[in-house]
Amino acid sequence: MLNVSSRHIFSILREISFAHEPLSVTDISKRLKVPTTTTYRGIVTLEQSGYIQRFQASAQYVLGEAAKQLPQACFARFKIRDITIPYLRQIAVATGETVSLFATVG
Repeated sequence: MLNVSSRHIFSILREISFAHEPLSVTDISKRLKVPTTTTYRGIVTLEQSGYIQRFQASAQYVLGEAAKQLPQACFARFKIRDITIPYLRQIAVATGETVSLFATVG
């Protein structure tokens, strides 16, 4: 079971991940219904670890580089990616189009 601090940190990260615009500490605090000080401590932790970053030097936050690397790290674990790349490249060359492979995970 997660401790309370960890739960807040993951809630903040999730809120920023799904937001359609940069969020401030106050925005996040209101959405999660937790004190601003609690939200601020979580934001500091996430910012120091690279999972979120300030948006254009403002007081608002967006996903950071560490969070953006998580999907790539997850998908790199599946062998289907390595197996299909040569075929996808052949299709792209033959058609002149962009090619993607989509698969349901889970």
